[in-house]
Amino acid sequence: MSSGSPHSKLVLYAMGPLKVCAADGSDKTPRGQKARGLLALLALAPGNTRARHWLQDKLWSDRGPKQGSDSLRQCLAEIRKSFGAARSCLVSKGQMVTLDTSRITIVLTAQRGLTNESPILFENLDVRDGEFEDWLRDRRSEFENAEPLDDDDAPVAKILAKPAAPIEIAAKRLQIVVSGQRPATGGASKERLIADTLTDIVTRTVSELGTVDIVDLRKAGPRAGHGTNSANLISLAVLSEAVTEQSRMNVRLAVSSESDNRLLWSGAVQRTELDGDLHSPELLRTLNQMAEEIFSSFDHIAKLPKEHGIASLLARQATKCLFRLGRSNLMMADRLFERAFALEPRGVYLAWRAYLRTYLLAELLAEDRQVVAEEAVAFMYQALEMEPRNSYVAAFSAQVHSIARQSPIAAFELAERSVELNPANPMGWACLGIAECYLGKAQAGLEHALLARELVGATPLRFQINALACIAATMAGDIDGSILLGEAAHGLAPDFKPPMRFLSALYLLRDQHEQSQVMVDRLKRMEPNFSYDLLRDRGYPASSLHRSKLLEKLPGRQI
Repeated sequence: MSSGSPHSKLVLYAMGPLKVCAADGSDKTPRGQKARGLLALLALAPGNTRARHWLQDKLWSDRGPKQGSDSLRQCLAEIRKSFGAARSCLVSKGQMVTLDTSRITIVLTAQRGLTNESPILFENLDVRDGEFEDWLRDRRSEFENAEPLDDDDAPVAKILAKPAAPIEIAAKRLQIVVSGQRPATGGASKERLIADTLTDIVTRTVSELGTVDIVDLRKAGPRAGHGTNSANLISLAVLSEAVTEQSRMNVRLAVSSESDNRLLWSGAVQRTELDGDLHSPELLRTLNQMAEEIFSSFDHIAKLPKEHGIASLLARQATKCLFRLGRSNLMMADRLFERAFALEPRGVYLAWRAYLRTYLLAELLAEDRQVVAEEAVAFMYQALEMEPRNSYVAAFSAQVHSIARQSPIAAFELAERSVELNPANPMGWACLGIAECYLGKAQAGLEHALLARELVGATPLRFQINALACIAATMAGDIDGSILLGEAAHGLAPDFKPPMRFLSALYLLRDQHEQSQVMVDRLKRMEPNFSYDLLRDRGYPASSLHRSKLLEKLPGRQI
């Protein structure tokens, strides 16, 4: 397994002796054991990124903060000196240190022909620090005892077993061909404007979430050739139509396979009053469903295991892993997003990785919460720098500010940017609602969270949106509404912890003791130390329950 770019300046070999080589074969391995240890820590880190204090704890655990910081700085200088002209492979920015995998390839498989014996991970490391030795022992055990993935994850296993940046990316691309509206009776300009606007919203959403070429033939007409080599493209056709009959406007949306004109999905909305109202929840929900169906159609046509060089489909597989929840699924998702970014450096893939870390924090799955929070923030800022006008980057960044930084003002600004960029983005509206609740505008926040629930439809984000709406209803004092929303989230994702935490308290407020105990028992299976008392702990991830002051209304003996 490897990660990196086909044009990497350096290659780091992990199995057997740790070794760093340049493209010409020259040895660029630093001499110092601590420097080699630091490279090992980064090579196996999520996203090849770690916080400075985490690295200090692993390499200089017996030194104070200042001594550790000074030693780390010297170690970074030693590595850069060893890398020479390729020193940019090591990046230190703020509190984070990163190996840039667009410049350095990390090889986690044994080099062929070197030995018949099973290789040892980083066998030449002798870093004399107890924390590092424990870390290395655990990593070696993981590599030796790695189990095969479930059958459902077989395509993912095949992807991750291959080089990170296959040349296929240059040969295969995803494409959407936007056709002009078929002539309607009278050819009304209002109908064409509505059809075009709806298509624009759909294609914007798709292009924000993945790397997809958009070919617009609306001016040229649906029969015009678009001069592309179909053998190198996985192409879908998107059509929207608006027809007025008497006082009713009928809007139809369709997705088809361009190669054989097979209809893959269609949806319709009827409106009696559509004058200028292109942002109605019903219509936007249909558009979100259409965007979801477009990616599903690409999945079906491309057959992911064969087209593993397509970044958008890797990211699609990653979101499936993410929404299964659980630490192993989240880690698999993170690696797939990382691979997608290596193929196509898009900010949205970094934003997904930042958003993923909010799950690790909320689900109490982070080994070191401070490190995970810092990683989320680092990915967030890089994503915003790369794609400042991507509504999903803004929405995921708002969630990071809310969870990892607990900064509702920053979350509000980014969520507001998200919905201004794309009013069909349910995550943007949900994050805006939560930020408003924290800023004392609970009723407006609840309305926006409920709007997000209307927009999300049956897409995979629905359980998360339900959970956020549950939080907003709780903070607005709508206990019955929050119970219904919490139950909806729990029904869609039975192992998602936040709704269960809320329901364990909300049921008590309605004297539903048995239901509350069911939630507690389920949580205890995942969090053995969970109790009603723990909900009052300010360090426990249930800050909105504290903000709502509902915990104060519970009888003391029940808490």
